[in-house]
Amino acid sequence: MKLFIATLLTLLIGFSASAQGPDKSRVQAIRTSFIADRIHLTPQQAEQFWPVYNRCQTERRAIRHSYLDDNKPGQDREEAQRFLDNNMEYKQKDLAVQKRCNDDYLKVLSPQQAAQLVEAERDFRKMLLDELRDRKQR
Repeated sequence: MKLFIATLLTLLIGFSASAQGPDKSRVQAIRTSFIADRIHLTPQQAEQFWPVYNRCQTERRAIRHSYLDDNKPGQDREEAQRFLDNNMEYKQKDLAVQKRCNDDYLKVLSPQQAAQLVEAERDFRKMLLDELRDRKQR
């Protein structure tokens, strides 16, 4: 496992050296590999899981972009209140998608794998942020 993570970090460093920033498709490929390894997907599970996972990620990204594009904190009281209300609405929509996706994941994965997925996503984000932070310091 440590060798796998070291390899991923090396790939991230290599990708960042070849471009201004890591290419989204390359990061996505690394994420896919990282998650598949961490939750121990069988080939049959992978065939069913990835379309569901990608759909869920696309839905969550659309909700996030819609919120970020249309929601800026205002200077007056009404605008600030609208910002706070929109923030809560965004969180509720995102949570609803997460719940639905969790149910969909459980149709393909075992409960242990679904729990490992949550952990793997968190670990990947942390690894990516650590790598970006380290790169900034160089």
